[in-house]
Amino acid sequence: LDAVVLENIGKCYKYMGQYDFAVKNLEKAIVAGPDRLSSYKALALCYIEQNDLAKATQVLERSVSENSADGFVFYKLGLLLQQQGDFSQAQKYLQQSLQLDENSPDVWNANGQLLLLRGETAEALLNFNRCLQINPNHLGARLNRLHVLLLFKNGKEVKKELVSMLASEPEDYDIFSETGELCCAHHLYESAISFYEKYLYRKPQDIKALHNLASCYAQTGNFDSARIGYNAVLNINPSYQPTIQSLEYMQKVSA
Repeated sequence: LDAVVLENIGKCYKYMGQYDFAVKNLEKAIVAGPDRLSSYKALALCYIEQNDLAKATQVLERSVSENSADGFVFYKLGLLLQQQGDFSQAQKYLQQSLQLDENSPDVWNANGQLLLLRGETAEALLNFNRCLQINPNHLGARLNRLHVLLLFKNGKEVKKELVSMLASEPEDYDIFSETGELCCAHHLYESAISFYEKYLYRKPQDIKALHNLASCYAQTGNFDSARIGYNAVLNINPSYQPTIQSLEYMQKVSA
């Protein structure tokens, strides 16, 4: 069988979740066509879906050694190595990805995240800004940029960004829950309340968000709203321990 047929067979097995057969056929496809980039990508994805990041990395590095790589391969290698704690190699691959496509917002955002992990906060902000120049609606970069502004304690820019984010209508409302968590981490409870309320308008059964909203109310001294929120969580899941503990503590404090 030629490389194309073997690759298609491997992909079919992957879609069915039969990874052993998928890997076997994709490996054969690579032997039959060592410069066939799509086979490397499919094989790496098999390993990623099985949470075997080391093997996925090895596959994509084989692709690079065979001179069969594109910007996406370098980008994925950067992400994989970042997850494995190899920041130096991760940054090398992300830079190679940008050399091939300097207008990829995802790569600029990923590079910014890596710089942030390395403590290079100012450089990280430049990368997030560059990402947003290319795609002003990149949710990950907006959240990351907000995180940096909070670290810099730039109150004016933080307020401006929060107002802008709250007014947006993204397809993925999880950004509002994540922004609420970020605001909580920096003790901006009033802002967190606004983001959790907007998120819960779409996803009213999310007990973690309901619990966090109630806790924000408690932090601002609004114990009546906090109690209503905690009870809403327990109506969905009566055994949710974080809420049970928070409710008991709040009752002691308010007493």
